[in-house]
Amino acid sequence: MVARGVACALAVWSVACDATAGDVLTALGDAGDGRADARAAVDAAATPDGGGADAGGCAAMVDGPCPAPGGVGITVCGRVLDVEDTSIVPGGGTVTVRFFNAVDFPGGPSLAEATPDACGWFVAQGVTGLIPGLLVLTTDDAGAGDVYEPVLTIVPASTGSAVRVNAYTLRADTDRAWSAAAGLGGATFSDMGALALIFLDASQPPLFPFLSGRPAAGVTITEGGTPQPGDDYYFADGGPLSRSVLSPAAGATGANGSGLLIGTQPLQEYGGQRAGCTFGTAKGVGPGVVQIQELYGTCN
Repeated sequence: MVARGVACALAVWSVACDATAGDVLTALGDAGDGRADARAAVDAAATPDGGGADAGGCAAMVDGPCPAPGGVGITVCGRVLDVEDTSIVPGGGTVTVRFFNAVDFPGGPSLAEATPDACGWFVAQGVTGLIPGLLVLTTDDAGAGDVYEPVLTIVPASTGSAVRVNAYTLRADTDRAWSAAAGLGGATFSDMGALALIFLDASQPPLFPFLSGRPAAGVTITEGGTPQPGDDYYFADGGPLSRSVLSPAAGATGANGSGLLIGTQPLQEYGGQRAGCTFGTAKGVGPGVVQIQELYGTCN
């Protein structure tokens, strides 16, 4: 499970991270609930001369605070991103980020909760009770609404660290649109349980909002090193940050480096296959939730 969580400081066009091979880290700075406006602001900020701020005043490519845990537990911080278009999901009581021990999820109590601010930034400082190794991060509706489907991301974590990670959301309407395009017979990816993987080639120059590398096209999702035709789905979007156009005919990742796999098993290893590339792996997931993981790798 390689959703990169690292002790990290982000500055414009530079990264200082305590990273390990195969880890995954991305960052996105933007805000606003209007996706078109947010996307335009992100596109403008994607170059050094792009200005780097939208109308809401959130500086793109600049992280919020990520303080040390102060000797107790860990700190987890990052931004909440909409998986369909990589736009910021601002706060305002719409989304809650929760943290669980991997061994206790989903039945155990949460270790902590965090609410994103107006720029989508969240901080959970001094999270205690963690069993060292892996932390489950989830996003879902903050209240009784049904705007979002439950999403989880696995985060490597150790006591005393400050962990930087992105937290993705999946809107219910996005899930329904993907599922209809996939022909799931009235079920949804969330109902069935799905693993959504974003493959990133760290050997490429950085593409905003990713801190290093960019999405890798031509990757096939594998289970235990074997492709799973019939259970995997990919996108036909022309841009690297959009996941709107699910294409059942596609047999590998497109420009966004992303794919979905159904029928996964929680203890099985899943990764990606492309000639000349090596990617990290993630565990599978059961029904009722979509697990979104960014998998870093390198391609020759």
